Amino acid sequence: MKKLFVIVMTLIIGISIFAYDDIYQDVEKALKLSQIENKITLMVFSSKSCIYCDKLREETFRDEKVMEILDAGYNVVEIFPEDRETSFTINNQEIKANYNQLSSIFGVRGTPSMFFVNSDNQVLTNLPGFVPAESFIPILQFLGSEAYLTTDFQTFSGESSDYIGNKLIEKVDQAEADFVLNNDKNAVYIEKMSELENIFSTAVVESETLAEELNESGVYRVLLKTE
Repeated sequence: MKKLFVIVMTLIIGISIFAYDDIYQDVEKALKLSQIENKITLMVFSSKSCIYCDKLREETFRDEKVMEILDAGYNVVEIFPEDRETSFTINNQEIKANYNQLSSIFGVRGTPSMFFVNSDNQVLTNLPGFVPAESFIPILQFLGSEAYLTTDFQTFSGESSDYIGNKLIEKVDQAEADFVLNNDKNAVYIEKMSELENIFSTAVVESETLAEELNESGVYRVLLKTE
């Protein structure tokens, strides 16, 4: 089996923290949701006996700002070693393997280990180890805002940022809308503005006017069904 090679971006962080409630356990599902919703997939390699995985889940992913940024533009999947089979494409390479083999394919040497994958299923970077919320926030902002296209992380992290996410309207077909409604834990079908309860929900609508109103009201991801 071929090993997956990625370009590792250097991130300047200190060693210090991972329980966000919306963590997926299915890689294929998380990647497909991110493609439809135009989000980043955060793949977290973990193990049941890893204390730092528990801390990452229970401390960093419980930070209010971290949760907002993740809800706005990320889908998180936690990968444990097991015999379950999976199939997906990363960096234009088709992967068919079980979850036990994924660590080797991705070159994981310890847990936790995180891989950030864009909506085109291209690995942006990987980040080994345990990261505290204060160090994790600028990383999420740097990648989510695509600041890496114009600057380096050290420069970006030296400046204050209030970035939470990009407010987007994504056009989807019936099958995509159904997949999101059936699999995204935060997806809701909305027919009128008064039904909106949370700007971090993935709003599925059939009206372009309503999509624009939701977008203007601050909803980070609106899916406009076109069929």
